[in-house]
Parts: sequence; structure tokens; C-alpha cells
Amino acid sequence: MKKVILTTALMLCIIAVSFAQKSAKDAKKLNIKSFGNDMCQCMDKVFGKLHPAIKQMFIDIVEVGEDQAKTKLEKYIMEKPNEKGAIEKSIESIEDVEKEMDAKCPEMKKKYQGLDMTNEDKAKVIEYLEKKKGCKMAAAIMKSK
Repeated sequence: MKKVILTTALMLCIIAVSFAQKSAKDAKKLNIKSFGNDMCQCMDKVFGKLHPAIKQMFIDIVEVGEDQAKTKLEKYIMEKPNEKGAIEKSIESIEDVEKEMDAKCPEMKKKYQGLDMTNEDKAKVIEYLEKKKGCKMAAAIMKSK
């Protein structure tokens, strides 16, 4: 389970990078609100059905680090052992994140493929996502880049 969690977290970082890279010659001004909305919707399509404890774990990995996130998840499972099966099923459902992204967010991948996002743009997108209801996981993914 630990290996799957860490692999999935790494894939999330790669996904955020793939959405936020574009060659300098094709650079254009990023519409923060549009990108933020697209990112939030895509992450909801891919991760929306995950167990809430797994969603929180991904957020915690970015906010407090892998070790504390793992400890927090283990504590949650110890306190609610009846949730263990649902959590494991949730983890298994996201083993191929890239495939999920291709299947559920092809329009976003195409729209932003190769986007050259500046640090300033990234900070603005994260700020926008943190304020937008239901986009905390998308904000965490953007922070992980």
C-alpha cells in the first residue's frame, strides 16, 4: 500500500508538470481563472470518487510531507478499521493515473500541452484554486510541482 501511495503521489507531480510546460516560442499569457477551473474540473473527474481519506492524504503529502501524511492515514485506518477495505479499493482504482488523465481530461491536456507557466502564474493559479470551493486537491497538485 505504501508503494502505491508514493507512486501515485509521484504521478500527481508529473501530471502537474505536464500541464504546466510549454516551449518558450509558443508561450502565451495564461488565463489564470480558465486554467484553474479546467484543472479543478479535471482533478475532480480523475479523483472525485476517491475515498475522502485518500484525497486528504494527497493534500497532506504536499502540506506536511509524506511521513506525516502516511502516519495520519494509518491513524485514520486504526480509528476506523471498517473503512480499510474502501480505502484500499480507492487506492487500487488510481494505479494508472496517466491513463485516467488521458481518458477523462483529453481536452485539458490538448489545450495546455506544453504551456510555459511562470512561477508567478503558478502562484496565482494556486491562490485561485485554494479560494475556489472544491479545488483543494487541484491546489495541492499544483503546489507539488
